[in-house]
Amino acid sequence: MKGSERLPALTARERGLLRSLLPLLPERIIDAHTHCNLLEHVGAIPPPLDSLPMTTFAAYDLSEAEVSRGELWPGKHVRALRFANAFQGIDHRAANDYLAASAPHQGDWFVAFGISDDPDYTVGLLRRTRATACKMYARSVVPFLTRITEVFPPAVLAECARLEVPIILHLPASLEESREELLTVLDDYPTLKVVLAHCALVRPDHQGDLDALLTLAPHANVVVDTALVVDPRTLDVALQALGPERVLFGTDEPLSLLRVLEYQHPVKGKQWASTTPYHWLDMADYVGGDLKDRELLLFVQQIKAIVDVAVLHSADQGRVERLLCGIFHDNAARFFRIR
Repeated sequence: MKGSERLPALTARERGLLRSLLPLLPERIIDAHTHCNLLEHVGAIPPPLDSLPMTTFAAYDLSEAEVSRGELWPGKHVRALRFANAFQGIDHRAANDYLAASAPHQGDWFVAFGISDDPDYTVGLLRRTRATACKMYARSVVPFLTRITEVFPPAVLAECARLEVPIILHLPASLEESREELLTVLDDYPTLKVVLAHCALVRPDHQGDLDALLTLAPHANVVVDTALVVDPRTLDVALQALGPERVLFGTDEPLSLLRVLEYQHPVKGKQWASTTPYHWLDMADYVGGDLKDRELLLFVQQIKAIVDVAVLHSADQGRVERLLCGIFHDNAARFFRIR
């Protein structure tokens, strides 16, 4: 399906929330974390990846992204960093060629998707394109990679540091478990700029994660993005530990188009429930009652969480506006050196 057929019709509640939230945001917005590739780039997706939410939109192209932008961002000028879907089963080489050629025509920026077991290709890609950043992912191969330097091989880290191309890093383990290796990487490549996706996977009630985040505070070249973060406590922890200048807005589009309710399962931990029959969903897990008027597009949940935290940080309207302008535009513009 294409275009508006892929975008769920906004509910009355979602429209109402967006009408109240969007006027608080700056006119110009940078989404620092989005995925795009064509259907022809999608091959066989192996288990267990084929049963994970990320495969809901295995194909989502720039034309669909443009439709979503028009529907979700009325009155805003939004530009995005675009990279291929990250999991195994995507032809990342072809997707890189597509986005490098096409994303700039839409006003967006190309992010190189590196191939962990082919650092020569990745280094060559960085050298021949004007990539705004480099994304690599532990689940781009099965079995999954478990160390940062497996995801981003040393040759790629060195080239990104040399070219001053930031890396977008979804940690292969928890922040607490990744802490020592991450600090070693930062010591080995002192000019490397790092975006820790999903607010560094911080668990706000986990002291080990909080301590690890605080150890990153002196490293000014490390920032976090807000992709798929809907818990205001997680955002608050990142703002408190790193400061408001080091938090970048990102949606993880098209995953942000899922309509779900997040809940805590007693055994499986954080889970999603939905009235939409997604292929990865096991509604037998959810016993929390009627979902009507409780589930929301993740896109709406993310924006609401950021605004709620900004208001929590200050009662001064001018300060709130400056904080939101930083998160939604200025911080990414400065970090990636884009306008």
